[in-house]
Amino acid sequence: MSDQIRVLKIDQIAIVVRNLEDSMEKITNILGIKPWKIYTFAPPKLTETYVRGKPVEYGHKLALARLNNIELELIEPIKGESIYTEFLRSRGEGLHHVATFYDSYERGKRELSLFEKHGIKVIQSGRYIDIRFYYLDTEELLGFIYEISYIPPESSKYPPDKVYP
Repeated sequence: MSDQIRVLKIDQIAIVVRNLEDSMEKITNILGIKPWKIYTFAPPKLTETYVRGKPVEYGHKLALARLNNIELELIEPIKGESIYTEFLRSRGEGLHHVATFYDSYERGKRELSLFEKHGIKVIQSGRYIDIRFYYLDTEELLGFIYEISYIPPESSKYPPDKVYP
């Protein structure tokens, strides 16, 4: 196995927003992207949350829409301190991260270990039911944060809180 990082696909582009509903409406009206599946990621379903290595309790609402093979994610922080709240304070709304999804937890962990071998640390992580996510400190290197997520096939059965429109 090579120690070279090789991202083979990007599954998601994420934008941090102040108001999820306003942002969905604008994107739907201007770009025609819809429908949006809306979820609340907060305790008790959101667990094992860490920011910069420290346990932190936070929560956010998110909306997901598909555009061909790419998932567009909008994130509105709703509770606690996270890299989303930091981003809004320092930059305002905008492109926050891109993500690659793995359906094998072991494969995702192997990829994560390659980043760590190259000195790239996890800046935020957590677990939503059985989805695990890791945000990597790549912003200075790449201009955006890179996320690795383990998303098991059965997660597609998690019903959204609601759908827009």
